[in-house]
Amino acid sequence: NVSILGSDDMTTCIIVVVRHT
Repeated sequence: NVSILGSDDMTTCIIVVVRHT
């Protein structure tokens, strides 16, 4: 699923921000 691949990059960025907060 290409949707997951594209979302994965965005999700990873969000996770990093949330974990850093």
